[in-house]
Amino acid sequence: MNKELMLIYDDTHQPSGAIKKIVGDNRFSAIIFKKLPLISHLEAASGVSIDSQTVISSPMDYERIVRQVEASGDNACWLHWYSSSVVIDTEAYRLFLEKLSYLNENVEIKNTAVLGYAFVDRDAYLAFLRRILDNGGAAESTDTAEYPAEFAMDISTYKRFQRFITDAFATRFFNSITYDEYTVTKRSENIDKIKKEYTYYYLLDDAVKPWFVQPYDYQETKTYASYTMERLQITDVALKWVHQAFTPESFEPLMEKLMYFVTHREQAAVSKQDYRACMDKIYLEKVNTRFDMLKKTAVFNRLDSIVANTTDYDGLDALFETYTGLYQKTVDKSKHTPELVIGHGDLCFSNILYDEDTNLLKLVDPLGADAKDEAWLVPSYDLAKLSHSVCGRYDFINTGIFDISLDQDLRLTLDIAFDQNPYVEIFKQALAEVGANYMEIRLYEASLFLSMLPLHTDKPKNMLAYILTAMNIIKELENA
Repeated sequence: MNKELMLIYDDTHQPSGAIKKIVGDNRFSAIIFKKLPLISHLEAASGVSIDSQTVISSPMDYERIVRQVEASGDNACWLHWYSSSVVIDTEAYRLFLEKLSYLNENVEIKNTAVLGYAFVDRDAYLAFLRRILDNGGAAESTDTAEYPAEFAMDISTYKRFQRFITDAFATRFFNSITYDEYTVTKRSENIDKIKKEYTYYYLLDDAVKPWFVQPYDYQETKTYASYTMERLQITDVALKWVHQAFTPESFEPLMEKLMYFVTHREQAAVSKQDYRACMDKIYLEKVNTRFDMLKKTAVFNRLDSIVANTTDYDGLDALFETYTGLYQKTVDKSKHTPELVIGHGDLCFSNILYDEDTNLLKLVDPLGADAKDEAWLVPSYDLAKLSHSVCGRYDFINTGIFDISLDQDLRLTLDIAFDQNPYVEIFKQALAEVGANYMEIRLYEASLFLSMLPLHTDKPKNMLAYILTAMNIIKELENA
């Protein structure tokens, strides 16, 4: 007989201490993987919405589930799924769900560890739940057959969690990522881009190379190019950041190490005119070019209307004009040493791999260059990218961990449930120690939020969050 599937999501398993260093106090259900919490990934794989009434997060919730099962009919199959279990083969998992409808025995779903249970016998499931209540914790079922499940894996151990979470390589546009236990291969139809990323490492000064993951085995055909790197079982800083796993005490050594990298980048003196030209190219001309791109997008008029009606600006033109004025005023009176550096070029948290226990830090996905004369950047650019993450909380917006609301005056406000102020103070101090001006770096950070707008037209809400962040930065600068 075809049985109705009832999915019960058991979120009582707590991450271990080692895993908490990466995800903070979050339960497994709330861990972000590829921009979504794990519970959302299970919902997508299962094709169902997991109702709060079917989530177990405390002993009291077990009692609620017992009452639900007692009140249910006999024509049901209960899938009791642990939140520390993640689906790694959606097609095979969905086939398994179809089979559950015709199951005639209770099963223990297992890979390297127990992933969950499926009960076709209501009394057996009730007995299982009551044993948990009686024991004050998880209880193994004794009346189940083992069901081998290669479509999912348990991530409750640190090693398995690291292996799983480092699979979250972001693929951009036409890039594809393949990997095994020890290597990562990046491949793209944009041959020029891949070649520049590969070549960049070999343009670096010997003192800087150890900071980067070395690419090797460059391959090029008529249709694609690729290179391979060592796969390090280390998470990126963005993952810890959005899970609020850092403390000020653990964040400070990270900033110290990054500033050491910043001060040891290869440097070259240039004329004041060349330095200003480089500044204008990256912080002014790029912003203007991207604004022209933005005006040609389908979403521009809607965003412009929202800005005009719900912010202090008459529209996006006014915002960009305000930025331009601030930039000109700031750079005209700036007295920095005219020099360029070869650093990273995209030093955001997602491109920084960091292990807190060993203090190991490696950089990935640099800007790229074909020749050394293309690799030089103004020294502030890497710092502006860091500020983008630390002060601007870009990673929260990029992951969707934000909200936009109207205040009492019908003005838009950006809400991110994370107080970055203690970390901003650490960042300010780090900037001061390398001779950088916090307010200038924030101005250059604003250019990043503005220039990225036409690249994210697939997510208009994110675009609005970037706009509001740029406005907040400009307001801070004007009130300083």
